[in-house]
Parts: sequence; C-alpha cells; structure tokens
Amino acid sequence: MKSLASLLSIATIASAQTVSPPEFTRTEAPLSSATPFGLGAADDRYLQVHDDVNTARTINRLAFRLDGPETGNGNIAFNATLRLSRAAAGITALTPDANFASNHGSGLVTHSSIAFNLPAANTLALPGRPLDRVLQLPAPFLFPGGGPLVWEIEFNSRSVTQAHTYDAAAGNADANPQPALGNFGTGCRTTSNDAPLRLDVVSSLEWPFGAVRFGCLVTNVRRENTADNLVFIMMGFNRSNFGPVPLPYLVPGTTGAPSGACTLYTSIADILVSSPVNVQNGSSFLVFECGIHVAREFNGGNAYLQALAISPTANPSGIALSNGAVVHIVAPYAATPIGRVLGNGHGNVSGSAFPRAGLVVQFD
Repeated sequence: MKSLASLLSIATIASAQTVSPPEFTRTEAPLSSATPFGLGAADDRYLQVHDDVNTARTINRLAFRLDGPETGNGNIAFNATLRLSRAAAGITALTPDANFASNHGSGLVTHSSIAFNLPAANTLALPGRPLDRVLQLPAPFLFPGGGPLVWEIEFNSRSVTQAHTYDAAAGNADANPQPALGNFGTGCRTTSNDAPLRLDVVSSLEWPFGAVRFGCLVTNVRRENTADNLVFIMMGFNRSNFGPVPLPYLVPGTTGAPSGACTLYTSIADILVSSPVNVQNGSSFLVFECGIHVAREFNGGNAYLQALAISPTANPSGIALSNGAVVHIVAPYAATPIGRVLGNGHGNVSGSAFPRAGLVVQFD
C-alpha cells in the first residue's frame, strides 16, 4: 500500500498544462521567430531556458503556435535529437550560456533521432492562433523541478517546403501593449468599381484608461451616383456564427452579380453609420473612429469588423461587403521569463545566447 507521502509525490509530478510565458496562453505575443523550425539549414541547434516552469511535473509534449500574420502553408518534416533537463546552477532566462551543454543540469534526458512532422497550417492567418504545432515526446519526461526547465533540439535532417515564423516573446514588461491586427476574407464590389470594398484597421490600446480605439479606413467606395452614399461599420465578437447563421455566410444572389460574391464574416453587436461619402473622380474613402472598454479578462479576445456599403444595383441585396478585420486584445505582461541559445551548424558546441527571448511554448 502506498504511503501518503508517496501519493503526494506522485501528485506533484502529475501532468499539467503550462504555457510559457503564461500571459500568452490565448494571446499573440509581440514578436515572431523563424528559428528554429522555419529555416532550412541555419540554426541547427537551439535551446530555451524557462524560469517560469520550475515545479515538478510530467511533460509529454511541447506545442508551439504559428505567428498570427504567417501565411506560409508548407509542411515541415525533420529528424532531431531532443534534450530536456533542469537548468544547471546559475542558469536562468537572464543568463543562458552560449555553450549548449553548460545549460543542462540534473535530470538530463536525451531522445535521439526522433522523426517529427509539423503539418501545413489549417487556420486563417489571424493573431492568437492555437498552440497546435506539436512535438510529442517518445516517453514522458519527469521534470524534477527546483529550477528552470531547459529543452534543446538538435536537427539531424530537415525538410521545409515553405518558410514559417512562430509566435515569440522578448524583452521587458509592457504596461500598455498594442493590439495585434489582421485582415481576412475578400470583399465584393460596389457598382462601377473594379476593386472590392476594403477595410483596414489602425488601433491603439490605452490600458491606463481601459479603452481600445479603432480607426477604420474604408476604400474603394465608388458609387454609381452620389445619392448612394451610406457606409456602415459592423462590429462583433464571433466569426463562427451570427445567431443561428453559420459564418462565413454567402449573401444569396450575389454570386454572378456585378458585385461578385459578398460574404458576411462577423456577428453584429454594434453598427456605425458614416457621414455622406465625398466622391472625387469616381472614387472615395472614409475613416471611422470607435472603441470599446477593456479589462485584463479580455486578454486574448477578438473584436471583428466589416464594412457594408449601400449599392442598390450591385446585386439583389443592394449592398457590398468588405473583407473582415480583427483587433486582438493584448493585456499588460511581465518581462519575458525565457532565454535562448542559437547555434548555426550541426554539432556546434556553442552558439549565441540571448536573455529574455524565446518561442511561446505549451508543456503538457
């Protein structure tokens, strides 16, 4: 029969899901890195030290996310050696050692010649992607805790069909980080316009005041006559469905119409109406200003926006829709608790050490 002490010991190393840095569990980190997975031949050896992963646990896999704007859709296959350990004395996110071996302390486990495959991306190029690029360990790693976690990958061979960048953090704390922005989908045309209606968003987040402000630039708003001059900005918080309607939703009657196919991309929680559009030389643009209140609980949340222009002869519905845009909320975050070492060349003993920098990683 197991003693209470042994049961407690087992409980302390039970598998737990941890994201490092924790602020970016659901949120886009501020930087991106092609190292180590997105390159073809450089940086054949790579190591990270995680100050914030320092308690005993079982680790079965490491997971990463593509950077939000990343559009590369290639496949990455490689054979590599993985090493995991507790950091050697004195090694932290601020003091990674350029000598790879010097970073490893007790409990070092090495998995040699493992085949990995990171499949092509299957999500839109939007910020805050899932941590779904997985390195599955061949056997669970019983991390002893008592110091930072160190993991290292050394590539034996690699095949990259297209360059990729991954979500990464670096630097000191930021009390007023800016939102991550992105566009998705395709707009349709107002009458007599060769280019689709387009929406681009510029935003600023003012955490001391708990507000995020949007500047929405709508272009290609040319009209068949100046009486048709209303443009709306629709804002919502869901791009999966709008009530019972699944999204994206193709507006009936628009395929084959002068507008081309018009697609609704966002739910609608609020609508802004433009002032009359000034038409000059057959084209026009306008800018909206709007905002929402935010709190730390909104970290990782998205606001989706889309422009709608009245254009009676563009299609049976009399409207044109723009592409979709997303504003991804990023809450204040602490200094990056990760350090990394990059080595260009297989078998290199040493590389270049960078404190407070590294990929966002999920351990579970």
